[in-house]
This record gives sequence, C-alpha cells and structure tokens, in this order.
Amino acid sequence: MRTGYHGLDLLETAATRKAIGEPEESGAVDERSSVAAVIEREMADLLGLEGIDARADLFDTGLDSLKLIQFTSALERHGYTVLASDVHSHPTIGELAGLLARSDKQVNQECDSLESAAALLGERLESGCALYEITAGADEEESVVLFVDGFREEDRVSIVRRINELRLPQAFTPHYILPREAERDFLAGRDFASLRLGGDPTREGGLDRLFGEIDRRQEDMRRSILSRPVRWTYPISGTQKHYFSRGARPQLYLVQFRELIDVDVLERALGDVVGRHGLMRSVLVRSLGRRMWKEHEPPMTFTLPRIDLSALPLRRQEEVRAELVKREWNVDLKTDTILYQAVLVKYNERSYDMIFQFDHSIFDGASGQAFRADLVKRYQELAEGTTRALPRTRSFRHLKEQTGKGPVGIGADEIIERFDLEAWGRYGKEILAASEGRGTGRMCDVRYSVDLRRLQSGDGEDVEPFSLVLYLYARLVARLLGVDKVALDLVFNSRVYEDVDYSGVMGMVADVLPLVVSGEQGVREDLEVLIQQKFQSMNKFNVNFSNLVTGPLTALKYGKVFQTTKEARGTGFRPSCMLNFAGSTEAEYDAIWDMTLELLTEDQDTLDYADCYCVSKVSGTRQDIVILSTWVEDPAEVVSILDEEVEYLARRAAAESGESDVNVESEGAR
Repeated sequence: MRTGYHGLDLLETAATRKAIGEPEESGAVDERSSVAAVIEREMADLLGLEGIDARADLFDTGLDSLKLIQFTSALERHGYTVLASDVHSHPTIGELAGLLARSDKQVNQECDSLESAAALLGERLESGCALYEITAGADEEESVVLFVDGFREEDRVSIVRRINELRLPQAFTPHYILPREAERDFLAGRDFASLRLGGDPTREGGLDRLFGEIDRRQEDMRRSILSRPVRWTYPISGTQKHYFSRGARPQLYLVQFRELIDVDVLERALGDVVGRHGLMRSVLVRSLGRRMWKEHEPPMTFTLPRIDLSALPLRRQEEVRAELVKREWNVDLKTDTILYQAVLVKYNERSYDMIFQFDHSIFDGASGQAFRADLVKRYQELAEGTTRALPRTRSFRHLKEQTGKGPVGIGADEIIERFDLEAWGRYGKEILAASEGRGTGRMCDVRYSVDLRRLQSGDGEDVEPFSLVLYLYARLVARLLGVDKVALDLVFNSRVYEDVDYSGVMGMVADVLPLVVSGEQGVREDLEVLIQQKFQSMNKFNVNFSNLVTGPLTALKYGKVFQTTKEARGTGFRPSCMLNFAGSTEAEYDAIWDMTLELLTEDQDTLDYADCYCVSKVSGTRQDIVILSTWVEDPAEVVSILDEEVEYLARRAAAESGESDVNVESEGAR
C-alpha cells in the first residue's frame, strides 16, 4: 500500500516486450483470429474505443477491476470461461486469444442446469453425483455443493482436476465436495449448517494451536531456502538503506483465487517463482558493519503453509482471517532469515487467499504486480502440464549494479537544472517555515473518496485520476499552510535505466521525483508531459535520487545536488510533502486496503513517511485518498477542504458541459 507507482509506466515504450513464436498451422491461426475478434469487440465496447491494438496491455488501455468483471461476463456469454487471473497473466488481446485457442477454455455447452451438470460430472468421475444450491444468508452469495458416491478425502485433488477439465459454467461449479452419504442430512436443511463439514479448527487449543501449525510450516519453508548454498553476497541499495534506518516496515500483499485450484500445483508454482527471484531467497546479514544481501541457490523443494477454514461459517472465517492478518503484521522479520512469510487460506473449494507479509525493504507495489503475474502464469502452465523451467529474469542484484553506477553523462549542475531543483528547494523551505508549530506532532490519518463520475466532462470524457489527486493534494497543502507553490516528492518505481528494462524485478525500487506544483485553485497544470520528460532523463542519464550519493567519490561529484535540496527537508532528510499514486489496482489491493490502514493507525511509527503524506488508488469509478499528516489535529479540517475542492471541480465540469448556469466562484482559496 505504501509504495505504488505513478499510474502507467511512462517509460514503457522504452522497454520492448515482443513475444516471437514458431509458425502456426492455419487452423490454429484462424481459431485464434476469431477469438481475438470477439475479445477486441467486447473490450472496445466496454472501454468506449473504436479499436484496440492486439499487442497493447489492456490494463494500460483502461481496464480496471470493475470493468474486468464485466469483460469476463461478456466473454462467458460467447461461451468462454475466462478468469480474472487469466487476463492478468495474458494482458493483451493476442495473448488472451492464444490462451483460449490453445487451452480450449470454451464453456461446456452440454449442461444448462444442476441436473445436467451432475450427469456430466458422474460420467467424468465414474461415480454417482448430485449438485445442489445452498441457501445463502443475507450477506452471503449462493453456493453449490457436490455429493459424490464413494468420495474419500484423498480423492479430493484428483476430483478437482477432473472437474476443471470439464470447464463447467461458474453457476454449476462446486464450492463444497462431500461424500454422497452426507446428502440426506443436507436435504433436511439445505443450508451451510446441514453440510456438517467438520469441527471448528480453532476449537481445540484456540487460535494459538492453529497459528502454531502455520509457524511450523513457515519454518519448513525457510529451511527449504536457507539449506541451499549461497550464490551471491552484495550490499543493500540506497533506497533499502533509507528504509532500514527508519525501522522495519511491514507490507501486506494478497493474491486471491476465486476458482477451483490444485493446491499442490500452486505450491510448486510458488517454489518456481521463489527460485526465479533472487531477493525471495535472500537473507539480510551484517558484514564489517554493513548490511548485505546473502542470496541462496533456488530451493529443490518448497513448502507452502496452509490453513483450511472451510468448515467455518462466513462470519467466523472473517474473524479468524482478521486475527491472522494482525498476527502476520506484527511478526518481527529479523536478520539471517528470509524477510517474508506466506500462508494459503482456504474458505471453500472456489475461494482461497494467499496472504504475504513482507518487509518493505524487499517489496513494493510494482514488485507485487510482478510477483502476482509470475505466480498466476506459472500455476496455469503447470496445471496445463508444462515441464519447462521458468525463463531467467534480471534480478534485484542486476538492478542494484545498474543504479550503483550512478549518473552517466551528466554532472551535478545539469541535474539541478533539468530537474528544477533550485525552485524545489526554495519552495520546500517556504513549506518548512509555514508548517513550523502546526499540529501536535502526532500523525492524523484521514480517509476520503471521490466519485469520479461527478467530475466527468460534458462529452463523457473521464477525469484523469493522477492529475486529480495531484491537484487536490496541492490545494490541501496550499490551504493548510497558505503557500502558492507546493514542493513535493512524487513516489514512483523506475524500472528502466539506460533503456534496460527491469520491469520483472522484485525488490524495493521506489525512488522519488522532486516536483513543484501550483497550489492555486482552478489551475490544473498538465504535468504529464513534464513528468514524462523527467523520467526519460532519469532513464537516459541513469539518475536515481535515492542512490545518488553512495560514498566519498559520489559525494564529491554529486554533493551539490544533495545540498540544493537538503535545507528543504526536515531532520534526517525527512520530506515535508510526499505523494504516492498507486493507480488502478487489482481486487486484492482493494480488499486489503482498509485492513492495512487499521493496522497502520495502531502503530504511529509506521505512519512516519512525511509531514503530509498522501497515498491514492482507483477502484472502478471511485478514487480513494488517504492523508497522513502531523499538521492537523482534527480530520474534519482536511475533509472540509477536500469537499470544497471537489465541489468546485464538479460545478466547473457541469458549467463547461452546459448542464448548469452556476457561477463557478473560488471557494476557500487562500
């Protein structure tokens, strides 16, 4: 949650990502072309576009978590079952069409009822089967239960695999699988209680017993990695050094599976992903007073900790998960061990959460996306029977070597000029002076949401979320402090240096871009071009501000850059203003957002990123904003300012579209 990226990767065009394959037979080409035409038509209609390049990333084109649900539903009407994870791991029209054509993911058309689906299952499983819907509670979704003659627990994995082979419509895919002899008891109540799934796993010994079992499996996972020989030892990066100097920063990440999955295959997939990314098999050690990474060889075997909560009703599942997340959040990840924990939580056959707790030094928003894409894609490959190893990728060590080179072909004076650092330092000092004495020093957190539909222009053009949050944040700072210009640090994850693409790298890669923004009301500066130019300069000249001064030699060469911005920062080079835009996020990010914020507010130390820190994300038509600031005591002050600014923009949009004759006056401006 706390290190996202600046919207779309503005340097993406610098990183070529072309997949070159062998020639295909004409039949396969025709089939893929017809599927691609369906995908393009549905996606273009959904996004309001005339056409979409088959090689364009659909999420860059405008697909978000809400539209993704509509998209998969539209494809199912054409007879294709496409999961959200399919789209995430095959994000272009060409890749997705190839997946559908290659893996025959068309929905089974032979069943249109529970009875016909049960008959198909009976033929495939060679056993008598019955399917029923479970009566749902007020806050629950309908569920499907499958009863199988002669079912034994050891048959579960093979039954799940054969059900997946049938490609049943979601309406007939079971959430629960039970022996046929349990059918009579179920028919007496037709609800969750009548399933008699077994005892509460937390009853004997409570949660301590359950969590103790997770700890044992976590230790097995660690041993599978740390028992391997050491491959590399290298220093931590400047960004990581900065984070370690301010204490441990836990980071939660969630991968959801809302489908029938083969847990053993998923465990293998995770082991392969760990083997691919060096930082996931590295430990932090001290050598001659310096922190170093010690990277081990890929594990030969891998253990994924699991807990099964499927016997619990929904409310109890939520309670146990909340306690688990809180516990994982408070685990102290120390040196000489891997800096993450993982556990797979089962709610039913079609609902799993993989919960990760990482130290923030090895994990950021872009790392999460790289990890998720690798995991889902590898799981699908293994489920389809591949025996190929995962291809190699650049590691964090390679990126560390790249940024460790320092700027290339540019001196300190040119860096100051290109990035307008003198103006940034001047306005930053004004903010420091204006904020002195404000607040109590305690961090106040404020949560706010904007309905983006209110701000649409008359021609239906959507508001650009990054520009919106940048404007609202600048207005908030300007009104709180009475300044005209806002000098801020824009958090982003640079993944391209000297035209070398590191987009698949896992690790803390976040850097900050010093930026000056107008604080005047109604001034919506078009900063996209300016920011893009600065990112291109960082790429061309290999500039990384967090790793600019790494020792005596670089201090001599680039100390002037440091001094230019030093006086505009607080004690310990702590920023006054910082903005972190996470962009359009996947459903998992949204699901853990509130939970993470609640955990953050319980520990003030974890909130200390800047005097006024803003983090924002987009979910469908809603933009969520969190303000963490020491300048305010009453959250209502922040809410009032944001309300007035959003109302001003809404009235302005209405006036421009001709829907209103209101006079758009400046509200609350200073």
